[in-house]
Amino acid sequence: QARGRALPEYKLDLVSGKAHRQHFEVTCLLVDAGMSANGAGSSRRRAEQAAARSMLELITGGESP
Repeated sequence: QARGRALPEYKLDLVSGKAHRQHFEVTCLLVDAGMSANGAGSSRRRAEQAAARSMLELITGGESP
């Protein structure tokens, strides 16, 4: 965002498991760059955070921002 990029979009791909123990899989999309990264977690928020971390690694080449 600080570098003039559009905000990422998050797409919920899968919700599995019982209501009290669900598993979420999310895709983080940078439409303007044509990039995507996946993440998973025990909540939608955690899955989105995991996808965002994966995207950041793609963008920075694994270096700290």
